[in-house]
Amino acid sequence: MTTHKILLDRLSALMPEDSPNPFWDYSLRLYSQPSVAQSCLELQQEHNADVNIILFLLWLGEERRLRVDPETVKYCLNQTAAIRQQVITPLRTARKFLPKESGPQNNRALRTEIQLLELWAERIEQDLLFHISDHLVTSFPDHIADYPKENLHNTAIENLGVYADLLS
Repeated sequence: MTTHKILLDRLSALMPEDSPNPFWDYSLRLYSQPSVAQSCLELQQEHNADVNIILFLLWLGEERRLRVDPETVKYCLNQTAAIRQQVITPLRTARKFLPKESGPQNNRALRTEIQLLELWAERIEQDLLFHISDHLVTSFPDHIADYPKENLHNTAIENLGVYADLLS
């Protein structure tokens, strides 16, 4: 069992059962596919992209049928800025400071616990985004894609393009 899977199992045990989040479920399914995690992390490291925003924009396009514009993406980024800047980024910095493989055993244990907290904070960010999605769908009905279900992948890719333009 991978460290990531163990952390997800531990996180699931901490989450209340009455807080379902289809976006979280979608993210877990997508992130577990070959090369998705690596691609997302590369975008995060090389372009300062928020992986949760990437996943959210894909989910909005594929599951909620919503096309986004630059203002919508900026709104999502602003709504999640506090948790990202005050919690997730400092936890990530602390985790990366500690050696992954070498060093004292207690350093590796601390790194694993920080990683769990980082994942928990990312889940909170995803909960915020999930709640935002209802507002977006009701506020922008003209942004709902009228494509057949099999073409919604195009909407998701278009959403990523909007975010990529903002990052450049």
